[in-house]
Amino acid sequence: MKDWFKKTIIFIAILILVMICFNILSRYILPNRPLFLISESMEPALHKGDIVFYTHSQNYTLQDIVVFPAQELPYPVVSRIIAINPDGTFQVKGDHNPKSFAEPYLDETHVAKEQITGKIVWKINSYVYFSIDYGIKLIISYLLTNLIYLKLKKKSKQARKK
Repeated sequence: MKDWFKKTIIFIAILILVMICFNILSRYILPNRPLFLISESMEPALHKGDIVFYTHSQNYTLQDIVVFPAQELPYPVVSRIIAINPDGTFQVKGDHNPKSFAEPYLDETHVAKEQITGKIVWKINSYVYFSIDYGIKLIISYLLTNLIYLKLKKKSKQARKK
C-alpha cells in the first residue's frame, strides 16, 4: 500500500477513537448530556440539527432554555422559560412557536421543576457537526473505494499471470 494511504487510515482511526472517547465522556462521565435537536421550535437561538448539551440544575430562572419530557413524544422538548407561576411551576415556550401548543400531552403552562431534565449550557452548530460527520463519511468512502480498487487490480494481475 502507498504511504499516503496508510497515513490517511491511521488519521481516520485516530479521529474515530477521539470521537468514541468524546461520546463516552459526554454520555457517562461529564455532567453535560448531549441532545440532537430535531425541530425548529427554538430558532433563531437554536437550529434544527444543532447538538446541545444540558445539565441538571437546582435553579432555573427566566430565559433559561430547558429540556423536559412530554408524555406522548418519544423525544424531549426544548423550550425557554418565559414565566414563573405563583405555585413554583414554569411557563415555557419555544422561541419560534407563535403560540403554545394545544396538544393535551404538552402542557407548557405548568412545567414542574421535577419534570425538567436540565438546562442548555452550550451547543455545537449544525453546520459544524454535519461538516465533520459528512466529511468523515466522505473520506472513509474514498478510502474504501481505493482499497477495493487496489484489491481488484491485484487480483486481475494475478489472473493474467496464470
